[in-house]
Amino acid sequence: MKIFRSELDSEFKDRLFDITVGDLPNNSSRFNNDIIQCTLSSTKVRSGFHLTGVLSAEQVYDCDRCLESFSVSGQVRLKLWLISDQDLTTLDEIERVYFPESKDSIELKGIFSELLLLSEPMKKLCVDSCEGLCLQCGVNLNHGNCICEYPDESVEDL
Repeated sequence: MKIFRSELDSEFKDRLFDITVGDLPNNSSRFNNDIIQCTLSSTKVRSGFHLTGVLSAEQVYDCDRCLESFSVSGQVRLKLWLISDQDLTTLDEIERVYFPESKDSIELKGIFSELLLLSEPMKKLCVDSCEGLCLQCGVNLNHGNCICEYPDESVEDL
């Protein structure tokens, strides 16, 4: 998604942008819809622009326990500083982006893609009470019981 300096100069508020999923860099993220909605506001600051907003997407994950796909609607809040002074930016800070005054536009789809990737949960569960798969036969225990017999692991045997 490209934003022009002239747009940023106008200091827009709550402007809606649609981002096509196919335009994002491929980082293994999956989405339920082909469009990610982005609402942005721009403010001029001394060294550039302050860009705030929300990315809204419905991401698709595979459950870590039962391996079934499920989707989660979520919003990622963003705060970006588009700064013309390269000394104020560092490589490890995603919030500060170098935007030299000589450039007429800036491409943000890579940054937005990284923000969506960073918002993914560490443990992806379809539901908190997911039973997972049977360790012997592989049946999804959320859909019913299997016929496998497990050895009795009671405390008395210890």
